[in-house]
Amino acid sequence: MRCTCRPSRICHGSCNLFHTYIRNSRARYPAKARSQELEGYVTVRFTVTKNGAVMNPIVIQSEPIGIFESALLDSMHKWQYWPRVVDCERVDTEGVESTISFMVEQ
Repeated sequence: MRCTCRPSRICHGSCNLFHTYIRNSRARYPAKARSQELEGYVTVRFTVTKNGAVMNPIVIQSEPIGIFESALLDSMHKWQYWPRVVDCERVDTEGVESTISFMVEQ
């Protein structure tokens, strides 16, 4: 039986896989932050849907506050994951966290 959870896999009725990052869209470095050579990070929590999309991202921590959050959230609709698989069925995964660093390129 061909598994529906991942391409080119044979399913034995008990596929169980964690969500796996595929790609993201780089967040735009805010012009004000770049001109001041500010660096920082943003930690977000979100759901990876059974289709591999990001849903309901929220900022849970950032430094400095108020600088990078919007840029990251605006880019997240282009992020893509292989979804989590339970018993050969794709499922939503809530509570996924990721920290993205913003560093000035030298």
